[in-house]
Amino acid sequence: MISSDIATQDTNALARQSLADAAMALTEIAAATRVVADALRSVDVSPGVSDLQALTESLLTVFQVVAAASAFLKHEAGAAEQEQAEIDRLTVDLSSQTTELIEAQQSGDWLRLSEALEFDLEPLLLRWRDALLKVATS
Repeated sequence: MISSDIATQDTNALARQSLADAAMALTEIAAATRVVADALRSVDVSPGVSDLQALTESLLTVFQVVAAASAFLKHEAGAAEQEQAEIDRLTVDLSSQTTELIEAQQSGDWLRLSEALEFDLEPLLLRWRDALLKVATS
């Protein structure tokens, strides 16, 4: 769950705190990708499909938080441009990865989906987390 105390922070600090919170959520989401991947490799994939829905919703929330905070920080004087560019690049990579996951799910290719979750999405989420933390603490 992502939350920030907005009553006591200026907007710059709030944006950075939101990125830090999103980064921490990504740690949990990355761990969940392995659980979902394992569930999709079982004989009954229905628990994995259900868990995949929750994973998707969590990831969407993180996307929204990062987009809002990043948009604000792009206009901040002295923003860490290199780190921000890395976040933007990773966001595009995540969008591409999401497309692959959707295609695998729609075709019912649970093995392909589980492999993409564990070996492609999980490491990408961790790189995104690290980039968010760099911007949040800069």
